[in-house]
Amino acid sequence: MTGTTSWVAWRAKYARGAAVFKPCPVAWQPQFRALHHDAMAELSAEDRVAIGELLASYCYAIDLGRWETLPQLFTDDCRLDFGATMGVHEGREGLRAFTDSLRAASIRMRHYLTNVVIAGDGERARAESYVLAFVGEPGALHQTTGRYEDELVKRGGRWAIRLRRAIIELPPT
Repeated sequence: MTGTTSWVAWRAKYARGAAVFKPCPVAWQPQFRALHHDAMAELSAEDRVAIGELLASYCYAIDLGRWETLPQLFTDDCRLDFGATMGVHEGREGLRAFTDSLRAASIRMRHYLTNVVIAGDGERARAESYVLAFVGEPGALHQTTGRYEDELVKRGGRWAIRLRRAIIELPPT
């Protein structure tokens, strides 16, 4: 801050509802914001770190072909919904089919998660994140962007993904 305006005064002025802080109207925002604010204090820092590592572990498993670790990241009754792009896969059998299809494709992938927002309590949580993925043959990788909407549960002291919904925005052809 420059001049005589302090950070506290600036924050107080704009926190009262100045236009720069008004969120844009997005359909999911009221429900997610309500969950986020109501449950914010209920997730511990350890839970948030564990969930962040769980989400990153999925990327590493897919990208590095660590197929044996993928089932450890999901519940037995999991659901992976990749829409028209890669289909819906349910339960352990569905997860196995999803894994087998990726393994058989033998393409290179690199996934990067960002803007992760987590809300919930000590037993259940929701996470939303942006994903940037590079997919293809070495030397010819194509960029894809999208979002993950995850529902997570804590069982036996360990977080796992129960539902992953991927909203994939393929690049224009």
